[in-house]
Amino acid sequence: MINIMRKYFITAILFIQFAAAQNLPENFYKRFEGSIGGKYDITVHLIRSDSALSGNYYYNKFGKSIDFIRSSIDSLGNIHLEEDAGYDESYNPLSSGIFTGKFISESKIEGTWQKTGSKENLMFYLVEKYPAGSTRIDVNNYSLKYDEFGSASISISEIIINYDDETVNEKINNFLSSSLLSYYTSDEDESAYSSVNALMENFIEGYKFDIVRDSANYDEYVPQYEYGSTTKIFYNSDYLLALIKTDYSYLGGAHPNTFIDYLNFDLATGEIIKLNDILKPGYEGKLNKIGEEKFKELYQLSDSLTYEEQGFWIENEEFQLNNNFLLSKSGISFLFNSYEIAPYAFGAPEVYISFDDIKDLIKDDSLIGMMK
Repeated sequence: MINIMRKYFITAILFIQFAAAQNLPENFYKRFEGSIGGKYDITVHLIRSDSALSGNYYYNKFGKSIDFIRSSIDSLGNIHLEEDAGYDESYNPLSSGIFTGKFISESKIEGTWQKTGSKENLMFYLVEKYPAGSTRIDVNNYSLKYDEFGSASISISEIIINYDDETVNEKINNFLSSSLLSYYTSDEDESAYSSVNALMENFIEGYKFDIVRDSANYDEYVPQYEYGSTTKIFYNSDYLLALIKTDYSYLGGAHPNTFIDYLNFDLATGEIIKLNDILKPGYEGKLNKIGEEKFKELYQLSDSLTYEEQGFWIENEEFQLNNNFLLSKSGISFLFNSYEIAPYAFGAPEVYISFDDIKDLIKDDSLIGMMK
């Protein structure tokens, strides 16, 4: 009788877990709090798109974000998350750790974490939470493909802020919508891109106009077009919402192009955060000096050679950080897109500056000042 009851109990647990997995939407954003090994508190951001997972996490004590790569979820709610640790000398992606777990309910994940190269597994648990100063976010994914002659595909990931203040929602969502639809907007026909569907249809029609009409001129190779836009949640706490919007396009040229836009919103007001909102007047000199030191260290540049001699396009040889910055609990990152200060082969240089390095520049009454 005891064995029968035990089997019944186990079956019931498995059924509950299976039902939880079945109730998970195919597209979602979830913010989790939890711990690794019962002693390392972490915050995790996950976005699901069908079977793919993306996002990041950080240790609450340190605050610096770690991205996920090669991550997935199956129909039973089993998850696989790999930590991004850059690339080896052959440009193969490296991982510093792996989360292997399962959704045991719609809002809870449990499993094990293993550091790369270690045989020890640490238990982890995550619980979906949205404390004051954070927001729920809805995710919509759209795609359209043409493959009758050649191929053209476009995919759009849209996020919609679902905060408890309607005024904040309206400000941020209007900004995000405008940004999403502006990439392919032309001065001649802005109304054609009044919606995501209009943008996608226009992209496909553009391919037909550029390529299909000249089909007689192509023998073996037919150019292919591809475009994708995604938005990643980088930070969602302490009334700071930091986003990374990435636009990828390939229009038959020598290589694809990627443009990354960093966006920081104050959830108390819905306004975009500017540098002078968080830093004291006159911050530019010291900030640029520290940024230059980090930049030279990143690329191992020589002080005895000019930037131009080392392959960079720095106007008047005076290094300056731009306004494409991303805020977190621990610091601020500045990203230069391809061709902004260097040829395509250099990629997108990024400079990270810890708040500890510029603590004397931070306004005490700013959003960042109140986080410290």
